Amino acid sequence: TRQNGKATWFFTLSSAESHWDDMLKVLYKVAYGRESDLTPAELLQLSYFEKSNLLKQFPSTAVRHFHHRLQWMLTNVVRKHNGALGHIIEFSGALEEQIRGSFHDLFVGTVKDVPVIDVDSDSKVIEYIDN
Repeated sequence: TRQNGKATWFFTLSSAESHWDDMLKVLYKVAYGRESDLTPAELLQLSYFEKSNLLKQFPSTAVRHFHHRLQWMLTNVVRKHNGALGHIIEFSGALEEQIRGSFHDLFVGTVKDVPVIDVDSDSKVIEYIDN
């Protein structure tokens, strides 16, 4: 904060594993040793109990899947030079486990030359937000 000022962004990325049909398909294959005959929509319609059992049986597969999605998000959205959040000059994060066993990541980022509300003109702030 001393060098780059206050953080511009704080956000949390949480796992929504019971809503990811691609991960449920992988977990089904690992659990039963074969591809699922279920469509993506049918996989999502599995009961909470069925989804929970798959996740509990293969937590490392679920964590790897979340990590893969997280890395894609960080590379293609967050850390991308002049990406969706702007030119990130400082960035850090922390991984935490939720009570249900899933992970989520907390991030703080500082963007270069970001306008400040009530300091810079409204048009400059609106232009930044719209971009």
